[in-house]
Amino acid sequence: IDGHFTGQIETRGNLVLGETGRVEANISAGNVTISGEIKGNLAISGQLYITSTGKVYGDIETKNLIIEEGGSSKANPR
Repeated sequence: IDGHFTGQIETRGNLVLGETGRVEANISAGNVTISGEIKGNLAISGQLYITSTGKVYGDIETKNLIIEEGGSSKANPR
């Protein structure tokens, strides 16, 4: 996703949020890579990868969390 999205996202596959992406949504997905900004709760069945430009605001539920140096998560991991 590059650009702005508001709503809800559900996929069993992969979700990639580009550096210009801004999402306000609850997300349920297999694997997620975040380079932009997400405001919402995340339920990730696989891996959540937050790059150095990525920002997450909300609750996170995932099996595997990776945050690059510079990336930020103002979230509550579950």
